[in-house]
Amino acid sequence: MWRRAVWRICDLPDDIRLGIWTGRVDHSCADGDHQFFGYGAVAYRTLRDIRAHFRLHAPKVRLFVDAGCGLGRPLYFFADGQFDQLLGYEVAPLVFEISRQRLDRAKRRHQRFTTISIELGDATKLIGLDRDFVLLLYNPFGPIPMTRLCNRLKDARVDVHVYYVNPVYAGTLEALLSCSAERIESFIPVNYYFIDGKGGLC
Repeated sequence: MWRRAVWRICDLPDDIRLGIWTGRVDHSCADGDHQFFGYGAVAYRTLRDIRAHFRLHAPKVRLFVDAGCGLGRPLYFFADGQFDQLLGYEVAPLVFEISRQRLDRAKRRHQRFTTISIELGDATKLIGLDRDFVLLLYNPFGPIPMTRLCNRLKDARVDVHVYYVNPVYAGTLEALLSCSAERIESFIPVNYYFIDGKGGLC
């Protein structure tokens, strides 16, 4: 409990700056593949580290995708001009409904958030592969959906820059995509993977 309170205090200045609260919401998910019972947003300090990294490694990429976006914190945080589209997928209907309502209000107040969209559904089945993108994973699902996602990314003919925060199933991803991780130094462990669309693998 005290750790959550400390995180909330640390996140408060960024919540105020963005004008939207995207902290924690408790829920359960009926899909047993998706192994979570509470949604907690990525710490802003970790998002800053990720942003510094992709500005160097993916400066021309214009699409950002968050697989398992929850309330959408990374979408709001990265709506700062680099991306012309920020897309979140959320599989839990309760969380999706909350995030959709907040996004509707945010768009009315802030023009920069009009590039954000959030969809209800399983990102491992829905992610488009028609242009280069940055993909954020915050330990959003278990090994079965991770396998689905990797099998989908194997067929990519676009470049995908993957940032896997709290990479519990990194072994599954690395085995299926023949990848090795670059570890980004951050508050929470982050693995970076580059999937080369020309070769289809990392």
